[in-house]
Amino acid sequence: MNAYTVPTPDFRVLFESAPGLYLVLTPDFTIVAASDAYLSATMTRREDIIGRFLFDVFPDNPKDPAATGMRNLKASLERALNKKAPDVMAVQKYDIPKPGSKGKKFEERYWSPVNSPVLDKDGRVDFIIHRVEDITDFVTLKSSRDMLMKTDEPSMHATHFLTKHSTSLGIMAVTLLTLLVSTMFWRQGETVARARGWVVHSYEVNSHIQQLFNSIKDAEIGYRGYVITGNDNYLEPYREALRGSPVSATPAGQSPHYSIEQEWAMLNQLMADNPIQRSRVEELHQLIDQLLKYIAGAIDLRQRVGSISAMAEIDPHRGKVLMDRIRQLVSDMTTEESRLLAIRTEADEATTRQNNQYTIYGIAIFYIGMMLAVWLAMRHAARAREMEDAILHQTQEVAEANRNLAKANQELADSRSFLKNIINHIPDPIFVKDKQHRWIDGNNALWNLFGKSEEELIGKSDYDFFSKEEADIFWQKDEEVFISGKPNNNVENFTDAAGVTHVIATRKACFTSAKNETILVGIIRDITELTRMQERLRENDEERLKSIMDHCGRPVHIKDMEGRYVQVNKDFFLLVNGEEKEVIGKTDYDLFPKEAADAYRRNDRMVIEKASALEYEELATLSDGVHTFTSVKFPLYDLNGVIYATCGISTDITDRKQAEAQRLRYMQELKRSNQELDDFAYIASHDLKEPLRGLYNHASFLLEDYQGKLDEDGVHRLNRLTLLCQRMERLVNDLLYFSRLGRTELAIQETDPNEIVNDVRQLMESFLKERNASIIVPRSMPLIICDKPRITEVFRNLITNAVKYNDKAERIVEVGFLDKVNSEAGMQENVFYVKDNGIGIEKEFHQEIFRIFKRLQRPAEEKESGTGAGLTFVKKIIERHQGTIWLESEPGQGTVFYFILGRKST
Repeated sequence: MNAYTVPTPDFRVLFESAPGLYLVLTPDFTIVAASDAYLSATMTRREDIIGRFLFDVFPDNPKDPAATGMRNLKASLERALNKKAPDVMAVQKYDIPKPGSKGKKFEERYWSPVNSPVLDKDGRVDFIIHRVEDITDFVTLKSSRDMLMKTDEPSMHATHFLTKHSTSLGIMAVTLLTLLVSTMFWRQGETVARARGWVVHSYEVNSHIQQLFNSIKDAEIGYRGYVITGNDNYLEPYREALRGSPVSATPAGQSPHYSIEQEWAMLNQLMADNPIQRSRVEELHQLIDQLLKYIAGAIDLRQRVGSISAMAEIDPHRGKVLMDRIRQLVSDMTTEESRLLAIRTEADEATTRQNNQYTIYGIAIFYIGMMLAVWLAMRHAARAREMEDAILHQTQEVAEANRNLAKANQELADSRSFLKNIINHIPDPIFVKDKQHRWIDGNNALWNLFGKSEEELIGKSDYDFFSKEEADIFWQKDEEVFISGKPNNNVENFTDAAGVTHVIATRKACFTSAKNETILVGIIRDITELTRMQERLRENDEERLKSIMDHCGRPVHIKDMEGRYVQVNKDFFLLVNGEEKEVIGKTDYDLFPKEAADAYRRNDRMVIEKASALEYEELATLSDGVHTFTSVKFPLYDLNGVIYATCGISTDITDRKQAEAQRLRYMQELKRSNQELDDFAYIASHDLKEPLRGLYNHASFLLEDYQGKLDEDGVHRLNRLTLLCQRMERLVNDLLYFSRLGRTELAIQETDPNEIVNDVRQLMESFLKERNASIIVPRSMPLIICDKPRITEVFRNLITNAVKYNDKAERIVEVGFLDKVNSEAGMQENVFYVKDNGIGIEKEFHQEIFRIFKRLQRPAEEKESGTGAGLTFVKKIIERHQGTIWLESEPGQGTVFYFILGRKST
């Protein structure tokens, strides 16, 4: 069973990439973490402040005797510690040291801080989260507005003076100045708005990145909970991450929950202006697709095979690699946006400073014209009110962020508690060990198995509870996993506190914790009862196996890895003429001659090496002589899949081998006899031609020289003699050709039978027209491998007979190919046929017609019939192609000749 651990998200990376200004302190005010935004705002570096006392890093400005920031911040932190509740501070002036000044130069800053404690499960304060908002710009702007308000009275006097002494000039000047200032502030306002818009854009991008990552994280945690428990409720976060929630279904005042795809689309749109970020978004999209497919596969596997099998087959490393890469991309994207935010904030601050300069110019302009001064004052007053509203809104956001942070901390604690509860209800013991082989976690089933409490086991090792022999084995198996990084499966024994020995099956695997520490996770299954049952079954199986072996009728043996006989049946005892005590524990060298024993041992080793069943032909010298055996040998495996013995089943094939040798001798003798017969036919047919030519020539000479002197009967007899000589010569030629058919090598090649039939049709064109005959081919025939001239002769002979032995006015010959035909010999495949509508053949002559020179009847219109050897040639050629020929026919219904060739068509 696979040990599986839900990976913890890298909260440090997420925290450091958050857009807010955060600092994490221990209860003694030591800095342990800081967000990138906080470091940027305070002009510090993480390596310079982590691990240091807060007020050593940020002391009061020694040049400001009225500085109270350090005292007020310390008082607020102590209130948060004592009350264990967030403490919101009033706006504080807290100057920060400038980089490189070694604490001698400070920059004036104003902050809005909130200090929130983080409690552990026992209600003790673990950390304090110091959240601040830099409101220096707002305070500066407010001071400028107050300065403007103080200039109202002199502005009124200046306006009265201009109106009294030079109305026209004043109107003109005020008009010009008004236009100038209006243009200046309008353009500056656009610059500020644009700069602020980019700042808001960066916050929005970071928000969507965080929401997208949260959806991925929820989906991953949910599917892991489902894989472990099978509870369908765990899949709800995964499904919600896929489908999101409609805007219409979102309660008023809450942001809609978008699906992963929607979040990605909005993020892709927001980053359209940044090619680097957009490439990361595209890569993130691909990784999310792979992760969702991985999760979907894991869920499907869990649904099909169950928790244990699913956890055994799921590759947790692949999910971790995907999540690590997603976290890295999220970190890179957040870092990039934080960098852009810093740049854009700096640009916004520069714009604000420039705007302040214009404000000062506006104050000067107020001394020139009342209308312009009043308008400028009203404008700055309105902007101040807007900034006050913005600060108020930001303060509310800070409070809301703190509430959300507290809620997230609680949810994280609940999630861990929930996961722990799930693991505690798994019936199989689960444990976690550190690199020092100490138990650092486990479930209730583990404590129950060992008969110890959690407090007794945590922090201890195997040597604290088990014997040294058992602990040494556990340590060795654990170390194998730590060193190789690969999971292993073991069957181990341990003795519990009551002295009872247990047999356990353990699956161990390595993981990396959230603290980047290597840990070992193991799942145990107590198989003590199963092992005992298997031992009892094995004892029964051995008895049944012995009975089966003794009644199988063949010698059967089992040898150990050293070749010693550990079990044989009674047929084996009879084979070696021995008793059990004379065979068991002995080797082949004790029972057989060395040459035979060497062969047996070599075959056994090959079976072990190949780890598969092999068949050998082996010789054994017995009391009645040498016997030949065919032996099937195969390996036997133990419970761990390791070969521990070989088994052999032998069959005495001595009689069969002797019969095969006798049959081989008969075949060789038959081959010799057939060769002699072929040679005789060749010689006889060749020698018979000479006297035949003499008879023919003498008969021809008599007809030429004495035709006028012979009567009609004499001439008829001489003519008959010449015809018989010619027929005899054809018979001899056919006999000679038949003998050559059995001796000539076939010229095998790929051949198109359709082409053969077309060639035969062209050669027999006149023959077919004279007899009103036609050849049809219903469908194209497949290519075949054959001797083309010989198969051409087959088709020509069959087609010629189909036309000659036909009494119909229209003689039709059909040539074709069938995939399957049911014959008297059974189902035949790849069958050629030649079919006619002729006179037919009676069934009693179906085999007779293939005998050489056998003719049933002569066609009426044929002046001179053939020799009766055509079908004999056909049969011989087809048999040379390892095929067969047969026919189906009824008198008056026509005939169908079927034949197959041993070489398959293509």
